[in-house]
Amino acid sequence: MKKTSQVLISIILVFLSCNRLEKINQTFLPPEESTAGTTVGGPDTIAPSIVTGISFTGIGSDTITINWGAASDNVDLPAALQYKLVKDDSSAANILSVTLANAKTGADLLMDWTSNVTLHTANGLAPLATYYFVVLVRDVAGNIGLYSPASQSTTSLGTLVSPEFSPVAATYSTGQNIAISSSNNAGGNICYTTDGNFPAAATPGTCSFGTQIANGATVNISAGGSTILRAMATRVGATNSSISSGTYTIDFPPVAGTAITFSNITQTSVRVNWGAASDAITATASLQYKLVKDDTSAANINSVALANAKSGSDLVMNWTSGTTSRTVTGLNSGATFHFAVLVRDGFGNMILYAPASQKLNGGIIDATFNPGSSANVIQSLAIQTDGKIIIGGLFTAYNGISRNRIARVNADGTLDLTFNPGTGANNSVYSMAIQSDGKILIGGGTFFGGGFTTYDGTPRSRIARINTDGSLDISFDPGTGADNSIMAIIVQPDGKIVIGGFFTSYNGTARNRIARLNADGSLDTSFNPGSGADNPILAMGVQPDGKILISGTFANYNGVSRNRIARINSDGSLDTTLAPGSGISTGGVFSMLLQTDGKIVLAGSLENYQGVPHFRILRILPDGNLDSSFATGSGFDSTVLTMALQPDGKLLFGGGFTTYNGTGRNRIARLNPDGSIDTTFVVGTGLDSSISSMGIQPDGKIVIGGSFTSYNSTSINYLARIIQ
Repeated sequence: MKKTSQVLISIILVFLSCNRLEKINQTFLPPEESTAGTTVGGPDTIAPSIVTGISFTGIGSDTITINWGAASDNVDLPAALQYKLVKDDSSAANILSVTLANAKTGADLLMDWTSNVTLHTANGLAPLATYYFVVLVRDVAGNIGLYSPASQSTTSLGTLVSPEFSPVAATYSTGQNIAISSSNNAGGNICYTTDGNFPAAATPGTCSFGTQIANGATVNISAGGSTILRAMATRVGATNSSISSGTYTIDFPPVAGTAITFSNITQTSVRVNWGAASDAITATASLQYKLVKDDTSAANINSVALANAKSGSDLVMNWTSGTTSRTVTGLNSGATFHFAVLVRDGFGNMILYAPASQKLNGGIIDATFNPGSSANVIQSLAIQTDGKIIIGGLFTAYNGISRNRIARVNADGTLDLTFNPGTGANNSVYSMAIQSDGKILIGGGTFFGGGFTTYDGTPRSRIARINTDGSLDISFDPGTGADNSIMAIIVQPDGKIVIGGFFTSYNGTARNRIARLNADGSLDTSFNPGSGADNPILAMGVQPDGKILISGTFANYNGVSRNRIARINSDGSLDTTLAPGSGISTGGVFSMLLQTDGKIVLAGSLENYQGVPHFRILRILPDGNLDSSFATGSGFDSTVLTMALQPDGKLLFGGGFTTYNGTGRNRIARLNPDGSIDTTFVVGTGLDSSISSMGIQPDGKIVIGGSFTSYNSTSINYLARIIQ
């Protein structure tokens, strides 16, 4: 093998682009003598050298700047070296080797491998905390050197700013959620108290007593009255703030006392009472009350806004302290009034006592109704739908104007001149009924028989029908009519007319004390009472099923014993399902009333029922048995002639009596549905003579007619109107 000379060529190449100086020793051999993978000097295995260690600047409560000197390398230029910065919160031992330090991740890896950097600022550190830092350096060949670990503590946060409250301390009418925060205490806590004590936090970040919440969290204050809220900001690494203090007054509306009640009720006044309210702040004696009323409905005063808006006569008492009652005067007799009370505290908070209603005592004479000097006894009356009143009786004039036994008066008591009966009836008018078309049926008679035989000069024996203008309705022709008094008239829904009284024939046909007429006045022969009643029928009523109730002084009906009360079918036959037994053996029934529940009230001169004493009044069940739930005690001391049923179920009675169950009631009384006397209907001295007839207007006022000339010492002749 031919030996060739070796040429050693040393080429120094400077690669400025990568900032590296490389010395390449290469031996060039002849082609036949080259050896692959052989270099002169071998690979770089030396780690960079540490020149200057770690130092710290920019030290704050949550930040530190870590500095280190640039390392050197046997091959690489300084700019090519890379650095990694890591920390440990506990000990330098955890970062004392390359392996331990290089394994750090997450928050402990402050800076990953970065070239040509010799400082880094760590933020978000805890105040007054010690941290351990180390830097690793790596050359291009991957050799890693380790700086010596160094430690540094952060500084204090300083003094925290006193907390602020939101909303601010003030008076509120509802509970409040109070946010408490210190402007330089992000991430810190608040220590607060609401019990009047001071919060204490000797060690930053903790509360010795009181309650700890996060900075900016809320505290609920909802107790009525004043609460002193005290708070301080606290945080580890800072000086606790000074204490902030604020008084929060939660002034809830007052609490109402006992509900509204009424006392001293008269016909024109009432005392309104209520329990004293209470308040968390305002003294009871300083609370103010307002009393208002409404004449129509409690719904008009059932809120603070509605009640507070009342003025004029509805403002009974304006804001007044220390009073829990007020007498309200100048009210209308028998009317229902609605009252409400407002109470307010010293901060203007108001609440409403629930509205309450009270009906004033009735029984006062209606001064707006003036009949003038009516001339004689009124025996019957009927109220038209327009409020006008038809009256009949023994009179021959009304307030100085000729009116024979029948007249119509306006709602104010004056004579209705549009109703002209001509010469009227020639004798007494005892009964009447108004048809659905407004025409008026009248019956003549007295308890002694008789009654008119002509109307406005035309023969009409004891019965006639009158047009709405007072003229005789000639389409109603009774022929010779009844041969004796007609004491009761009812109009059936089908327009047929049932009459009862003293008569024993009608237009020449035998009909003992009862008959039914067709709408034209002719006898209805389909109604056959047989031998009828053996004595007068004085009162009647028709049931919804068409059956007819009759009462009076009879003892038999069509030969069957029925003492003073019976029910007959629509064909005139006796209805045996109403069985009164021995019925009434003493006295008679002069007035009868059918209640909406089917019970039947009987009144007159009666003294017993089925052998049990009952004086002038009793109530029976639909089957004829005595209604024991209607307790009348000793009843009336004298005759009852008329009665009426109010919509509320109360019963009005008129007649010649002066007491009811031992209580003075001169000729007029009102009973509750159970038979007890209604003490809210106050009649004073009552009437000086009998009431023969009464009716109730749609507005609830009571019209009475009779032989009286005064009511409760007020002069009023034969006709009056009373307020319930």
